[in-house]
Amino acid sequence: DHLPIGAMFNIQKSPQLTVEERSVLVEQISAFEKMQYTKMKDLTDTLDAQQAQIEAESCLPTVPPQDMKEEGDHGNTGSKDNKKNKNNAKKKQKKGPPPKKVIDFMRQRRSQIRDLKVELKAQRKTKVDEMSNLERLVAKEILGCNVNQWIERAEFSALYAP
Repeated sequence: DHLPIGAMFNIQKSPQLTVEERSVLVEQISAFEKMQYTKMKDLTDTLDAQQAQIEAESCLPTVPPQDMKEEGDHGNTGSKDNKKNKNNAKKKQKKGPPPKKVIDFMRQRRSQIRDLKVELKAQRKTKVDEMSNLERLVAKEILGCNVNQWIERAEFSALYAP
């Protein structure tokens, strides 16, 4: 009723990229990451310079702290009053909120950085979509993470260490 069936399989090596193809892929990924890093660095540098300029323009003159000697002891040598004066001297003066111009710039800055990160993420997705399965496996080894994780994260791999 049941006949034995024999099967024999030939062992084949899995396909791999050649050394030249692998080195080309490494160069492409490092150049790609360098380009993205440069874009992000240029934007943050220009935004930092603009922020420093806006903060300098809208800087309010600081009010010097009140002189504790003016309060004096008023002829009272009670230890409670002296402790209160010492505690008041130790307290830091609170800064008020930053000027509206600075707040608006900070919102604009965050928006620009967020937009650039979205653009860079889309570029990484396009780059991965152009890769073959073999290239994706090699990229996983090179980047130290899955290519989908590489698309999602905003950091740069150790491959391109600025």
